[in-house]
Amino acid sequence: IDTELIQSAVQQLSSTNDDEGWLNDLGLFYKRVDTQSGTRFAFASATPLYNDLLRVSGVSALIFLAAFLALFGISLLLSRIASKPVAEAWEKQRRFIADASHELKTPITVILANNNIVLSHPDKSVDSQRQWLESSQIEASRMENLIRNLLVLAQTDADEDESRKIAPLVELDLSALVN
Repeated sequence: IDTELIQSAVQQLSSTNDDEGWLNDLGLFYKRVDTQSGTRFAFASATPLYNDLLRVSGVSALIFLAAFLALFGISLLLSRIASKPVAEAWEKQRRFIADASHELKTPITVILANNNIVLSHPDKSVDSQRQWLESSQIEASRMENLIRNLLVLAQTDADEDESRKIAPLVELDLSALVN
């Protein structure tokens, strides 16, 4: 500690009666001891403490940042793993809807085309237009079967969901089962 700093500290301490403490503006710890030969002061600079505190704070901040990044990475990985089945189910549902829409659109297109052909020739007899009407009937039946199958599928899914919710309790005779 340089001499000017010590003189400034002694000057400040002359107005106080505390035996030990901290001189904040000078960055010094002090201890006063009264002896027969006079008052003695011991000073310690806080600079090494500040440096150690800064070093510990920096290391702590780095450890915190590394832990935060590690936890963020782990949570990101776990969220991807957890959401993968949902994404696959969503993709299957999207594909199913696209396939079902295409399968329903084809018969409707054929029916509309056949009806346009029949309507464009109003002067022809029903017998001469029979092929277009039969084709429309076949496509309508095909579409009806597709819709019926979709309803059966939806009902089956609903029944499975309902059976998962309520499992019936059944009494079981273990003796009879073992026999």
